[in-house]
This record gives sequence, C-alpha cells and structure tokens, in this order.
Amino acid sequence: RYPIDFGCQKDETFNLHVVIPEGYTISEMPSNSSNKIGNDDAKSEYTYSVTGDELEIKSIFEINKTKFQLSEYKEIRNFYAEYLKKQTEPIVLSKIVNNL
Repeated sequence: RYPIDFGCQKDETFNLHVVIPEGYTISEMPSNSSNKIGNDDAKSEYTYSVTGDELEIKSIFEINKTKFQLSEYKEIRNFYAEYLKKQTEPIVLSKIVNNL
C-alpha cells in the first residue's frame, strides 16, 4: 500500500582477495553477473578473476533512487533475490594430484 522508501542512497563496493593455497586449483567458480533496475535506479555486479594464485571477487551494490512506488515492488524483490542468490554460489577448490 505504501512506497518503498530507502531514506538515502546506498553505494557499497567490496573487494576480496584470496590466495589459493599451494597444491589447489579452482575447479568451479560462479560467472560474472550484472543486474539493474531502470536507468541505474539500482544495480548490482559481481566479478570474479584469477591471477596466478590469487582470486579476486568484487561486489558492487547501489541504490540510487530513494523512493520506489508500489508498482515497482516486484522488481525490487526480484533484484534483491538475485543479489542474495549470487552471494550463496560456491567457489570449489580441488587438490592437484601429481601422478608420478
């Protein structure tokens, strides 16, 4: 019945650098993703990259519009659902087996 009012804009960026232990490799990793509402009213991005033995995960979450109308509720709910789903996707490490 009422609009969704965030009160203020939100801009969160997280960078996580993880050193892959010696003797292990990444066997499964989520795909990069980007999701937005309207003309950048809200957006989220996840990027994954591997350089040498380091994994970098970058997460961007922005709410640029402070008030959403009732008609936009379903879109906001789906936006958050996708964002939270992405946070639960696993990164799988496998031990490297040396067959000598």
